[in-house]
Amino acid sequence: MPRPIAFLSDYGLADEFVGVCHSIWVAQAPGVAIIDLTHEIPAHDVRAGALALVRSVQYLPDEAVVVARLYLNVKFAAVVVLEEVHRSRQRAVIAE
Repeated sequence: MPRPIAFLSDYGLADEFVGVCHSIWVAQAPGVAIIDLTHEIPAHDVRAGALALVRSVQYLPDEAVVVARLYLNVKFAAVVVLEEVHRSRQRAVIAE
């Protein structure tokens, strides 16, 4: 069974982008569970993306793969988001 995908983006839901991502993942890994966290993060708002991930990561299955896609105008911003998710996951595990 494929690992579940937790998906967060700034794509919005007005067009086909989110659906295309789902289609590609399902074609590559039939039966994959996709968890849509949100697709309404404002473009360039790394802090909002990080906060959404921090608030939701404790509820994700341990084996989930997190895909966070934000339109970034700086290269290091994605690292900041993923590092914050990693720290949050560590805090959630320690709190248990």
